[in-house]
Amino acid sequence: MPIHKTRAVASAQGFGFGANTGVKPAFLENTTDQSGTGINYINIFGNIAQDSSGNIYVGMTPNGGGGYPVAFASSFTSAGASRWDLGINISTYSTPGNYPYIVYAPNGYIYLAGSYFTGSSTYPYISEISSSGSIVNTVYYTGLSGCYVNSLSVDSSSNLIITVNDFSSTTYLWKLNSSLSSVYFKQFPTKSQSPFLATVDSSNNVWFFLSEPFSSPYTSYYGSINSSGTVGTVYNLNNAFSSGTNLFNIKYNSNSYIYACTGNGFFYFSTLGPTLLSFFSGFTCVATAVDSTNAVYCSNGSNAIYKLDSTGSHNFVWGMTINPQSGGNISVNDIAISTDGNYLLICGYCYPNSSNVGGAMLLKIPVSGVFSGSYTINGTTLTFGTTTISVTSSSYSISTTSQSITSSSASQTSTTSTSGTLNHYLVTP
Repeated sequence: MPIHKTRAVASAQGFGFGANTGVKPAFLENTTDQSGTGINYINIFGNIAQDSSGNIYVGMTPNGGGGYPVAFASSFTSAGASRWDLGINISTYSTPGNYPYIVYAPNGYIYLAGSYFTGSSTYPYISEISSSGSIVNTVYYTGLSGCYVNSLSVDSSSNLIITVNDFSSTTYLWKLNSSLSSVYFKQFPTKSQSPFLATVDSSNNVWFFLSEPFSSPYTSYYGSINSSGTVGTVYNLNNAFSSGTNLFNIKYNSNSYIYACTGNGFFYFSTLGPTLLSFFSGFTCVATAVDSTNAVYCSNGSNAIYKLDSTGSHNFVWGMTINPQSGGNISVNDIAISTDGNYLLICGYCYPNSSNVGGAMLLKIPVSGVFSGSYTINGTTLTFGTTTISVTSSSYSISTTSQSITSSSASQTSTTSTSGTLNHYLVTP
């Protein structure tokens, strides 16, 4: 269905730059409530996807109740201008679950996966969206009661990999083709609330990660599944995570390394030599991005972004804070390198006060350095500052382990119901 776009443009105020006067954001984007409803709720951008032209795709969850879309997908140009919004409705939906995950596939379609709550249980769903912002199909899984989506990734053939967790005793990894038909479905043993994530390498091998952060024994492991669905060697992370840690995010980089974010820094290993792990600790790391020089950018999940150099020690280079006005709050959920390699894309949410009136946040800043200054967008003043962290480097030899990974299945139902537009506010300094 056609989507009507409502757009408001705000101007930058109060630059007040410090030492790095020539460095400033490329844009600040704030996306708020569904147009015409008059309601106040937060939309949260969960993660960032891009196409080869630099167009940006984000998924978000409204912090509302029944009657609103379970999720939105939005697209912006590389300059931050709104292209389209799309609401995802599911007939049995009551309230959203966790924020959705989004990917841009080689076939030119966008896929959005998340969870919804019916009033009695939580179920996962995935939507296929055209590049022009039209819904193709939405599939939800009534056979996975109590499950939340943990991650979504895509391979070079546009197959989708979804991980879900029932926060009890089971996690699942589901591979679907681009038409959302099941390729295989595997069940993994776990403990309550263990994060379970997956990503795909350049050979279309699926790498899965699980970590138990809350209670002993702190079972943590990773391994791979080849493109035919055969599970390979599984590796034991327990010596690196002896006291347990949260896994937040994992990404495959074109240098054949996989980077994983944890509650105590990040680690990486080569898919060509997965038994040697390099760990960089001493700070919270919720998201990472790696540029063409192998410099690493990290988010602490709150208001800070760090750059570490491309050496083997990944020394601290700069740190930047993004601070809302007094009484407000901010969260950085994901960061990515822009298609041209010159900028960081940052997404999450920002609201100015305790009444939770605000919206989803998308920022584009240069990778060349930090800056100080203030900008006002949609009535919220964001002030940029500096910060530092201390990075500790460690290496671990990883041994193999045995895990019972079995094939399984689950039922799915299709729906194509969609609606919704959003208000956008843009500052381009």
